Parts: sequence; structure tokens; C-alpha cells
Amino acid sequence: MAIKKVIYVNTYAYKGQHEVINAALLSAICEIFEEIKVYTGKLSWRILLNYIQRKDLIVRYIGVVSGKSKIANVLRYFVSAMYNLLILFISPRCCVIIYVFNNLFSLHIINWLNKLLKRNVLIVCHGEMELLISSECMKLSFSLLNTSSMRLCF
Repeated sequence: MAIKKVIYVNTYAYKGQHEVINAALLSAICEIFEEIKVYTGKLSWRILLNYIQRKDLIVRYIGVVSGKSKIANVLRYFVSAMYNLLILFISPRCCVIIYVFNNLFSLHIINWLNKLLKRNVLIVCHGEMELLISSECMKLSFSLLNTSSMRLCF
């Protein structure tokens, strides 16, 4: 039985954060799946609409904490984690849940709970590449990639 439904979960981004990768991922999902339910913030959705051709998506707006302060960022992580867990609980088993943000507050809990709930979960890790900004970080990253004990599959 092929899975035909997907839940696209973007509980962290507000405005245009990661808009290109999120739009590309959602466009690819639109080509593969028949029924798509999207959980995202209103501002983020308005920006994604510029890239998405398909209009039959089921959209559920969620509250995303805005702001650039440290407190706003921590609150955004926390609220995002709560939404991620709620969506995991309310989702049916017959679909794929795609989390487009790797929220460290909910990642391990989702993994643990999903052992019991047995959902089809995909977590996209793309924002981590932003951490490789300084040349020292890049040197460290490349040295880690070149170690024989680490094997990467692409």
C-alpha cells in the first residue's frame, strides 16, 4: 500500500526563514503525494505561496513566536516543540509526517514517542549548514569528515 498523504510541519520559521529550501521541499512533496496538509505560520505561508503552484493543499495556521531576541528565539523553540509533539499525536498512521526544522527541544522526544506511536516521520536537517560560517568551523567540519571513523552516505 503506497502512502498518499503527507503532513508538512514548519513550526519554527517565521517570515522568510529558509524560504528557498522549504519551498523546494514543498514543491517536491506536491509532485509525489496526493493529499498534503501543511502546518505553518501565516507569514511563512504567504511567502511559500509565491513558489507553490498547487492550490489544493490543506493549510492549518499555527502561532509562531516572532522576534530576534534571545528570549523570542527560546520561546520559538519551545512553542515549536510543543506543536511538533501535538502534531505527532494527532496525526494518523497512514501518512508521512515531514518536519522541516530540526528542533532540538523535541527531536529526542519525537524519536522516543514514535517508537510507541509508529508514525512515518521524516526530519529535514538543512539549517545546520548555517553554523559553518567561520573558516575555523569549516576547517573543523572538513577534518571531521575526513576521519576514517566517520562514514557519510549521500
